[in-house]
Amino acid sequence: MWAVPAPGEQHYIHCDLTNVEIIQGKCDKSFCWHQTGSKTGKECYYKGIDKYIQCTKSDSDIVINTINSLLIKQENAYSKV
Repeated sequence: MWAVPAPGEQHYIHCDLTNVEIIQGKCDKSFCWHQTGSKTGKECYYKGIDKYIQCTKSDSDIVINTINSLLIKQENAYSKV
């Protein structure tokens, strides 16, 4: 069901994250992009220095482990049906 915003209000759509794992690198400004409340995103706080877009950096092991975790959750969900 969709909520209709009142005149003059902004409306944001949030995806269903039930079967989603967020992979984010270590950053002391984690989720800074989410705090802007905009539709265009936010420039990285660390632009121009070595910490630039550190939140998007991860290694292969983290990605593989996250995929395996999702597959296990999916298998468990199907086995209960």
